[in-house]
Amino acid sequence: MSLPSAVRFRAFLRCLALSALWASAGVTGRAGTVVAWGDNSYSQTNVPIRLSRVVAIASGSYHNVALRADGTVSVWGWNGYHQADLPAEVRDAKAIAAGWNCAFAIRKDGTVVGWGNTNFAQTTPPPGLTQVTAVAAGFGHTVAVKEDGSVVAWGYNQFGQTNVPPSLTNAVAISSGDSHNLALRSDGTVTGWGFNAFDQATVPAGLTNIKAIACGAYHSVALKSDGTVIAWGYNSAGQTNVPSDLNQVVAIAAGRLHTVALKSDGTVVAWGDNESGQCQIPQSLAGITALSAGFAHTIALNAVDPPLPKAATAVPVLAGSSVVTALMIDGGEGYTSTPQVSIVGGGGSGATAVATVKNGKVTQVTITNPGSGYLSIPEILIQSPDEIAGVPPTGTAKLNAGHVTLEFAVTAGLRYQLQASNDLTSWTPLGNPINATESVISQTLNAAETSAFYRLIDAP
Repeated sequence: MSLPSAVRFRAFLRCLALSALWASAGVTGRAGTVVAWGDNSYSQTNVPIRLSRVVAIASGSYHNVALRADGTVSVWGWNGYHQADLPAEVRDAKAIAAGWNCAFAIRKDGTVVGWGNTNFAQTTPPPGLTQVTAVAAGFGHTVAVKEDGSVVAWGYNQFGQTNVPPSLTNAVAISSGDSHNLALRSDGTVTGWGFNAFDQATVPAGLTNIKAIACGAYHSVALKSDGTVIAWGYNSAGQTNVPSDLNQVVAIAAGRLHTVALKSDGTVVAWGDNESGQCQIPQSLAGITALSAGFAHTIALNAVDPPLPKAATAVPVLAGSSVVTALMIDGGEGYTSTPQVSIVGGGGSGATAVATVKNGKVTQVTITNPGSGYLSIPEILIQSPDEIAGVPPTGTAKLNAGHVTLEFAVTAGLRYQLQASNDLTSWTPLGNPINATESVISQTLNAAETSAFYRLIDAP
């Protein structure tokens, strides 16, 4: 039985779907928004419009992963191995990571969920793996740190990258390059193993007092407790040439051939390959709390978390059978250009209006033609910021045993109202407003009772 062709959708909300390359455990910072620059071959620097309240970021080769404060995860960029297709079991996440073409989430119960490229079983954790605190992944292997400081590795092992040194204990952090790993121990020392053609897994003698590590494809970076940085390994693009005046560093990340550092004042410094602009720091960048680097792109977590985009609302006022004015109810949030306004329903026709935008809000709706024949109050529809930006609808429908299940990708923590219509003019609420606790809202209807159109709107 196929889905009735009459079931269509007008969903106005988008699923909000990033740290070293291939990558160490997702870097954590204060909740905020994500900024990205560099190579954009697969839209990896096109940060989702409504992505906010982000607390950790991780980058793969051409994709990024973001963890939000509510434990939900978003992914965007290249999806050739389904690394941007978020599995349903990814929920209640406390940490994230990204490999070359895969991604990982650590759930609050200490278990690991992996997805994406599984050619070497790198996204399949060993049976019974629990109590995990951090994950990193390379070209085809994955490494995890457990609560007791032990390290577990699996996947591709041509260069011994999954042969964890027996002497490695008390690990607190992990990072992976193409085929090598670094582990940071609680005493501030570092252990390296795996592919070592460029000495990237050979830790410099006497290296101590380390508080963070990062692996590029074939180079390694360490942050010392005094805020200075040391790098070693492959140096074809100057990626291990740490600027001589670099200090007061609080975080580091490494891409394929570039390295990035975050200073205590929130500014960012980058060096190495800049062919795609991955080392060209945006001029307005400030207030950064975390960094990550992909193959040839860089992303950062900004502590400033602007309001989520929200559609403005207004109600029309009738005089006789014409619309004479409009009263603003809510100016909305996030408007960067003027939205289109339409007046529908009420039995009349011909009424038109325009909106005025100031400081991201709709401040006024002006009636430009009153129209005629309105027997009841019509509805004013103001284009949402997402619609202006071309965010596609995200409603889907599934028919099962005579029922239609509507699914809408939403933002957990927000409130929504499902509405139905047969003519795109008169909209009827379906049930009570819904408080979204996860990233998907589902509604099951009797197939024989479905309307022609559905939409999900913000609810007060």
